[in-house]
Amino acid sequence: MILSPILKPVLNPILSSATGAITRYFTEFDNVAQSYVDVGTQVDVSESVISLYADFAINSVDNLNNILGLYTSDASEAIGVRIEEFGVLKFYSEGFTPGMGSTVVTDGKLHNLHATLNKATGDIEVWLDGNLEYTSSHSDLSKLKGAYKVSIGVRIKSVGGVTDSHYSGVISNSKIDNSGSTVLDIPINQNYTSTNNTVIDLSGNGNNGTFVNVADGDSTLYTQNSDGDWVDGSGNVLEVAY
Repeated sequence: MILSPILKPVLNPILSSATGAITRYFTEFDNVAQSYVDVGTQVDVSESVISLYADFAINSVDNLNNILGLYTSDASEAIGVRIEEFGVLKFYSEGFTPGMGSTVVTDGKLHNLHATLNKATGDIEVWLDGNLEYTSSHSDLSKLKGAYKVSIGVRIKSVGGVTDSHYSGVISNSKIDNSGSTVLDIPINQNYTSTNNTVIDLSGNGNNGTFVNVADGDSTLYTQNSDGDWVDGSGNVLEVAY
């Protein structure tokens, strides 16, 4: 698992122990096993502003690591946020969104991502740990759609297409808002196994996901301490950067 000596409260720490302490599972995405979450339903983002959220932790990268992706049947319409080989964030599409962040995030800490795309203007903002990381714009508004399927921890360029950019590390609290209305809310906070692989959507829209290629032992229970850090049963600490 990703180890770090710190963490502040994250979104939706769902579970509570008998002692009243807040506990939750974090799950390690494995780029060798190619584990990822696929939301098979069409998620409605017909309003103008799409906001993407996730908490993520990663130690190192040797290829592209996709955090959150939106896709249709047309590969040229795929959008999302990934970590580049240089360890920085990028809001991507098929050549329509120039620029990338400058802050290296491969420090093993739990970071918070918030990215917005205005489909009416093409304006993009990428925020890291509450700070504006960079801005960009989408140069072809005809490629921006009102509904997408969603992938977490992988890029799926089109429905039925191949997967790539598999993520290696922790992703949690994945969420999509559309002009202020929550359309997807997946905390990824349970003990997932090969037979318990349904990832529940808390938005009320029924956009549940399936954890593909998850293995027993990929999920670890953590308890939040008085400093807001998350500590597992072996004393390993997952640290937040925000």
